[in-house]
Amino acid sequence: MTNKNLKAIIWDYDGTIADTGNKNYNVSRQIINKVTNGNADSFPALKSPDSLYEANQRTSNWRDLYLKEFNFEEEQIDHVGSFWTEHQLNDSTEIELFDGVTDVLNYFKSVTHSIVSQNSRDSIVEFLDSIGLTERFDPIYGYEQVDIKRQKPHPDGLLDCLINNLGISEGKIVYIGDHVSDFILVENSNKALTELHKPIEIISVGIKHLDDIDKYWYSKPNYILNSLSQLKEIVAEIN
Repeated sequence: MTNKNLKAIIWDYDGTIADTGNKNYNVSRQIINKVTNGNADSFPALKSPDSLYEANQRTSNWRDLYLKEFNFEEEQIDHVGSFWTEHQLNDSTEIELFDGVTDVLNYFKSVTHSIVSQNSRDSIVEFLDSIGLTERFDPIYGYEQVDIKRQKPHPDGLLDCLINNLGISEGKIVYIGDHVSDFILVENSNKALTELHKPIEIISVGIKHLDDIDKYWYSKPNYILNSLSQLKEIVAEIN
């Protein structure tokens, strides 16, 4: 599909493109065991993959997760973050692509697709390489491409992607995510774009891979999808 008004579709990764719940749970337990001398079991958020998923949804981003669910201080949080890429790449837990991602990429093949995520870029690329989709996303921003204390929902990564990397100066952008931090990211980015006098509008889209997951979205996206196939209708309405 060609679309002169829609300049780009920016994707979150975890819970949006890829079902990484089990992998992130295993990696989180490894890291927490490492930094707490084997005390991962003492944290309710690490009782199961579902427990960690719920904890993630209750908090605004990964730093907030470690602050509120693990009671870590800022210096400890920085320390934990430094282990993420290594453990992600060394863990072999299976990841699955969510239904509908490839269809969206093919339907909007004339539109730029990028990723702005808090996961490790190397881990994202490793998975996309394994299924032959890496070249469909450019650029791919992980947490390494953004100051460790300016992760989502701070707008730095998304703005850098749009303005400095893609060179977009006007038009509409769709950002797809599954977490409240994604929607606050869009709000913060639109405010910053207004202050910069950039005629760029970012529309937030929330994908519900679980029926009631939006109960955690205290900041709502512009649109909520039950299936990625609905994105076609939304883009038509946006235009």
